Amino acid sequence: MRTVKVAFGLGAVFILGGVLFFRTPSVILTTSKKVTKQLPIFTSQKNEEITLPPPVIRLEPQTQNEVSTIELKPFENKKELNDYSLLRKKIFLTDKEKLQKQNFLKNEPFITRLKDLFKAPSIYSNSEDQQNAAVDFLLDALNSENSTAAAEVLRSIIQDPSTENENLSMADRETLAGVKAEVLYKWTAQEPLKASEIQQWLPGPVSQKIWKNVLAQQEMNQAESELSK
Repeated sequence: MRTVKVAFGLGAVFILGGVLFFRTPSVILTTSKKVTKQLPIFTSQKNEEITLPPPVIRLEPQTQNEVSTIELKPFENKKELNDYSLLRKKIFLTDKEKLQKQNFLKNEPFITRLKDLFKAPSIYSNSEDQQNAAVDFLLDALNSENSTAAAEVLRSIIQDPSTENENLSMADRETLAGVKAEVLYKWTAQEPLKASEIQQWLPGPVSQKIWKNVLAQQEMNQAESELSK
């Protein structure tokens, strides 16, 4: 299992909530939502540990109240997304299942609505599982006739400035950072020539650090691949 550290704030040494793990076969994505009272931070110069107080999460009173009273609801296309995920896991598909899978990929309104899953704070129950499934779907859709619609949703994830927003809860920022890392990793692996264009969409320093970690992980994978030949 590969790991990628995503650095947030406080220069290059502060790691938000720990380590983000990719979810793919080569790299698996999970996020740690536990925020400890003291965060261990290592300098780049020496192997000495510096302990800093936890970051201050600044929320306006009305925002705090709104966040605490959000009523989660099911995603409108939860069934369709789940059905596609089940089809995607199958090695052999019947003709009927192949047609069903293609019909999902042809459904542009469905593709466009997936963008709602990546808004923060999420209003949907089981949003993280659905986000994972949606990313898989969108990357598959890049090879379909609705590639433009899928690319637009993926681009909106990369351009989302929520990971830069200190007023957002740390848990939401962690989740969105993990999703952004996965999209950056998988999309550029799938379309390497698009990397320079994708880099221009990054909205701030946190996203830039995620991008650098993704590039480092890809370079590591490439080096290991060369050694295994």
